[in-house]
Parts: sequence; C-alpha cells; structure tokens
Amino acid sequence: MQNGPFGNCKEALLHKTLELQSYGAMLAIDKRSHTICAASDNIKSFLGKASTELLGHPWSEVLHPNMVDTLFATKDSLDATTCRVMQGEINGNSLDISNHSVGDYTLVELEPAKVLGRDLDYNARSAFVRGLAKSENAVDAAKLLMSEVARLIDFDRVMLYKFLPGWHGEVIDEVLKPGIEGFMGLRFPEGDVPANARRLFTANLQRLIANVSAPNANIALQDANVDLDLSFAQLRAIHPVHIKYLENMGVEASFSLSIICEGKLWGLIACHHLTPKVLSIRERQRCEELTRITAMHMNDVQRADLERRRYGYRVAISEIRGSLNAQRKGYQAINAHIGDIRALFHGDGVWHRLGGEDFFSGNVPDETSLSMLRNWLERLNRNQIAVRYEVPPEFASQPALVRFASGILYI
Repeated sequence: MQNGPFGNCKEALLHKTLELQSYGAMLAIDKRSHTICAASDNIKSFLGKASTELLGHPWSEVLHPNMVDTLFATKDSLDATTCRVMQGEINGNSLDISNHSVGDYTLVELEPAKVLGRDLDYNARSAFVRGLAKSENAVDAAKLLMSEVARLIDFDRVMLYKFLPGWHGEVIDEVLKPGIEGFMGLRFPEGDVPANARRLFTANLQRLIANVSAPNANIALQDANVDLDLSFAQLRAIHPVHIKYLENMGVEASFSLSIICEGKLWGLIACHHLTPKVLSIRERQRCEELTRITAMHMNDVQRADLERRRYGYRVAISEIRGSLNAQRKGYQAINAHIGDIRALFHGDGVWHRLGGEDFFSGNVPDETSLSMLRNWLERLNRNQIAVRYEVPPEFASQPALVRFASGILYI
C-alpha cells in the first residue's frame, strides 16, 4: 500500500493528522491557559487573522464566549462525542461554528453557513418513523434509512454497504441517479475498510469529503507539546490512498454514515457525487440523527429475532431428543435425523461420522476432499465447538471444498 503524509493507510494514526479539508478551518484552545494552541493555515479567510497572529493569544480575542460553551466543561460532564453547533458572524462571514472537548483541548471548527437543502419536516419525519416501525428486520430498516438519506442529500449514488464475517463488505441496496453506474451485489475485501478506519467509523458516525481534488489545509501548532486527537473532528483530512481510490472511481464528493448495532459497526450508508458538494454540519447531523434512530430500531428487531430463533432451536432440539429417546438406539439413532439437524442449523450439508461410518445429508464435498478435511478437523480440540466462516487457506485450491464447505460448524 502506498505511503503518504499519513503513513501506511492500514496502520496510520488517521486521527493524528495535522491536515484539514480546506472548505473549513479550525482552532484548538488549551483549556488550562485559555489560549489558542493550534490553528489551520487557512484561518485568515474565516477570522481575518493569520495563524501566526493567533497562536498563544487568548481565544476571546476572536471568539465570543457563547461560541465555545464546552471550554470550561469538566471532562466528566462532556466527552468528545458531544458536538455543539451554532451560527455566528465573524469578520463579516456567516459561519457554522461547532466545538467539542477532547482531553485538554477544545476544538473549534468553522464552516461557511449554508442554507439547508431538502428539509426533514414533521410530515417527512413522521412518515419515516412509521415506516421504521413496520420494518421487521435490520436489513429492511437499513434500506429505509438509505432511501431517506438519498432523498435528503441528493447525491448521485447512495449505497447500503453491509459488513460480513471477517469484515468483508457487500453492497446490498442502492439509489442511483439516471446514468450513474451501480455496484449492487458487489463484494469488497476486508482491506477496503481497514481496522484503523473502522475504529473511526465506529467513533464518529458521519464523514464528509466535500471536494476530492481540493488541497488540504495544514494545522500549525504553538509548540511540539500540543497533541491533538481529531477522531471527532468534522473537517479531518482523509488519507491520500482513499482520495486516490475515489478519484479512480470518478467521485468528487463522498459522504458516509455509520450504522452501529449492539456496539459494533454493522454497515455504512456510502454516498458518492460526481462533482464537489458541501453538506452543512446541520444537514450532516440531521442524517446522523436518523441513523441513530434507525440503529436503535435495528437493535430491537435483532434482539427479538434472536429470541425467536432461540425458541425455535429449543423446540426443534426437544423434538429431536424426544424422537431419539423413543427409538432407544442411543447415538445410532442420530443417523436417521441428520436431515433434521441440517435444517436446525440452516446448513447446506451435514457430515456425521460415527463408529468409522459416514452419513450425509445435503451437499457435501467429494471423498478426496472429505479425507483432507477430516485430517484437518482431527487436529482441532474436540472439547470445543469450532466455527469457520471461510475455508482454511491450505484448501483454497480444492474446488469441492471451496464450493461445498466455505464455512464449517464442527461439533
């Protein structure tokens, strides 16, 4: 993977970059000294003073106290995820001003104020909530969210991207403008969204790249001791490898929303536009609010579905056990029920081995492949249940195993 100012994209400390997307600007305020300890080099366009004129000076020289209402907050009362937003006029500029507290600093981000686009009025909000209430599974709820986001932000391509086991991903739904290429059904490897990016997607639920081609703005520090964490910064610059990825796709603006279920990254609403496009922070937060509401509903329906499946398993197991007891043949009777066991686990095939004999139900690999698989399984701990979501790498060249045993539950 290429290296850039961030370092290797899979291992880079993405939240430690000292670059911003240049459609906005940033100040960092030291909460102990109440002075400006960092400023982006484009700050003059917003505040009328260059970063060199601001570093080390009291923040009150350029900002009204009500613009930085987290400045004196204790670390216990507000965390970095609490972002406050207001509109204000500074140096003749109408600005959206957001700030959040992280560690010893308050980060203040400035963006040109923008008239809201398509509004989520009461009727639209009510219709969305009613539709959400009718969604009986997580996927349907996520698809409804994707459609509503597509209506609100009016991007050329809006996709629902679901993470699979092993952090591979699949596009399971999309909304496209006429003439725009789609990616429905395509699957992508784990490396497309590496672990460091997934951490930020989990922490910060929305991310805008307003202009892929625009140069970044550098952040100047008062001294080397200033250590900024931009995990929750709205304007944090994007790794150049991802920028190149978007350029290769012909994408000039991107917006993403993270869907978090049970504390885990379930999927993304990934949005592409073929020309630069800015969404105001209020538009982005509006979409984030819908995403949070949807995720709560998804949590509920997933828990309900889990309980339904558990109940179904208990009933099926009770029936199989009762039948085995009635036949009074001990484990030998399992052979007559392997089809029921396969249905219980929703498996494509079952292989049951007892007393040196093999019994099968459904689709299973050929004998040669089974022999190789048996040798591999016998190395596993028999006192534990083993689950594999993909065939072991050493079997990747065996067509019958790849076709019929790409995932294994070994008991």
